[in-house]
Amino acid sequence: MSQFIKVFKYTYIENVKTKAFILSTILILLLEGLVLSLPRIIEDISGKDKSHIAVMDETDQLVLNSDKLGSVMKGYSWKVVDKGEESSLRKDVVKGDLDGLFILRNGDSGSFIEYIAAYQDETLIRMFQYYIQTIYTSNVIKENSINKDTAQALLTQVPMKITDLAKKQEDSFLFVYGMIFFMYIAILGYGQAVATAVASEKSSRVMEIMITKVKPIRMMFGKVLGVGSASLSQLLLIILSTVLMYKSGIVKSGGDIFGFKINLDSVTTNQVVYFVLFFILGYFVYAALYAAFGAMVSRIEDLTNITLPLSLTIIMSFLLAMYTLSSPNGIVSKVASFIPFFSPVSMFTRISISTVSPLEIVLSVMILVITMILVFLFASKVYPTGVLLYGKKPKLKNVLKNSN
Repeated sequence: MSQFIKVFKYTYIENVKTKAFILSTILILLLEGLVLSLPRIIEDISGKDKSHIAVMDETDQLVLNSDKLGSVMKGYSWKVVDKGEESSLRKDVVKGDLDGLFILRNGDSGSFIEYIAAYQDETLIRMFQYYIQTIYTSNVIKENSINKDTAQALLTQVPMKITDLAKKQEDSFLFVYGMIFFMYIAILGYGQAVATAVASEKSSRVMEIMITKVKPIRMMFGKVLGVGSASLSQLLLIILSTVLMYKSGIVKSGGDIFGFKINLDSVTTNQVVYFVLFFILGYFVYAALYAAFGAMVSRIEDLTNITLPLSLTIIMSFLLAMYTLSSPNGIVSKVASFIPFFSPVSMFTRISISTVSPLEIVLSVMILVITMILVFLFASKVYPTGVLLYGKKPKLKNVLKNSN
């Protein structure tokens, strides 16, 4: 055990001390801070807290007041304009000086509302439509001398209780995409780091000395866990920085970037737990294979060719995750969430943006755990023999033959 701990500590410290680790961590944290705080930065730069909306009544049936509109529909700056200003107001909308223009018009089948804007605000449209409808209803009640109780019944909204069984994909899209991308980069990058470390020690003949001091199996597990702990340290820093930015108010929950909402309130503890779980399992599956493949080469130059299938598989898993984002319950997404080399990202994506039964999650995790055990058994057979083979072409059958 002491040999394993020494290899683990050495590998962990060497990884977190590298320039690549330090620079990538700083870059990720800076990029994360910039992306999450972008809505607040844009708001501060623009200096415009409220959207400016103009209203024009061509029907002459309503009495509209800017102050009344502002008190009913807060968060917007209202201006009631006269007829004949439509042309100039349209130009203001195009230039961005005006965020929206409502025009009440007369039509063949009655009055209607036209909304003119560069970007549609669905919430504003619904509020204004309801407000105008309420005024029209009140006018009809007065014109027909309807008694107070009946009028109150006509104006009272039917209460609605919403039970949303589906997860709001748009609210957590950025979080899910960010975690998927991190998982993809981390598994690919740290897997390559394991293979490179093994191949470098072997090509420099350091491995021959280390083999006499440490058993190959303990060396392999120490390297895999050491590099994995470094990646988890990086992940922990990202999570902590996100929490700190959110608590300090740097990140404005509810803002949006290019139409995607930043709603950290929608991120649940279960999502974080499942991410860590699938990341760890996925990392160990790939890292053990990278360690075994790294032990099979005598030169670092051969490493790219022999690990190419693993790298392509990780890339394929990322592409499947992107597909799962748009179709979490499609047959391809469901099948991918049970294939161990794809399930870490595919199943996590499905859990985050749709409803997945506990049985499916347990089955996916069990398949991953079994695969991880089988991969480690395979790696424990290949690694000890591979590190002692020099000068031969890195072929799996040669390693397996010599291991018997």
